[in-house]
Amino acid sequence: MRVGSRHNALLSALLAAADQGACTLPPAVIEARARLASVQAVAASALRAAPDAEALARSVAVLALAADPAEDVIDAVLKGRQTDAEHRLRAELLAAAAETAADALDALPDLTAHLQDAHSACVTRLKGAFATFSVVSTNPDDLWGASPQIRGAWTSFTRAAVHYEAILAVWRLVRATSPATQDHENLFFEVANMDAVWPERIDGLRPASTMKLPWPRRADTLQWLLWMHEHGAVLHLPSAAQQDLAWHAVLGERAREFGAGDHHVSEMRQRFAS
Repeated sequence: MRVGSRHNALLSALLAAADQGACTLPPAVIEARARLASVQAVAASALRAAPDAEALARSVAVLALAADPAEDVIDAVLKGRQTDAEHRLRAELLAAAAETAADALDALPDLTAHLQDAHSACVTRLKGAFATFSVVSTNPDDLWGASPQIRGAWTSFTRAAVHYEAILAVWRLVRATSPATQDHENLFFEVANMDAVWPERIDGLRPASTMKLPWPRRADTLQWLLWMHEHGAVLHLPSAAQQDLAWHAVLGERAREFGAGDHHVSEMRQRFAS
């Protein structure tokens, strides 16, 4: 049976990221993908070897009209019908095998550690590019006159940025089924040290949705990554539990204080109401 559309979307995103070179595929996925390809190849070969349906129909017609059919005609018809039945059974078995192999490919393993390793390698490549061209303007117009080393670093950076987004696309689908976190605003979803990157938000009382974001639009990956690098952001790919830990380390105590204050206000209101 086919799995849900979200899981198929996750598999598609993972395969797309691997095809781009953003990450490798887990061994279990490689094995399942090879098994599915093998079954599909056998099925395609079997379908090409289908019996000649027109020839079989002609033989049946001859047999039906002949008053005294020759034994070879009868044998041909019987053999044709047997071959056709065997072919149909083979096709059904191969279709079932292909479905089973596809389900095995859909049944993805836990991708957390695998994607975190790919993310770490990608961030390392980004840092390498940053170290080369951070001393010059990153305006594309200015880069035309830059040295080959700088232009090469920019090319590496843009390629790594594409890989970064491909990994994030897979990760968002992985996290879509994770338990909810205390970090409702996802402050620590990508940035581990948001307290250093955006202290005004951490020190303030207003929710992030009411504040102007200090960085470029998230859709502009290149400028977003450059801004984060310039402001000392530590990029990470946390599980739900790891994101909770990061949130609690910075905002947990304040949340407990606010919770105690709310409880006190509630008690006072109950007393005055009674």
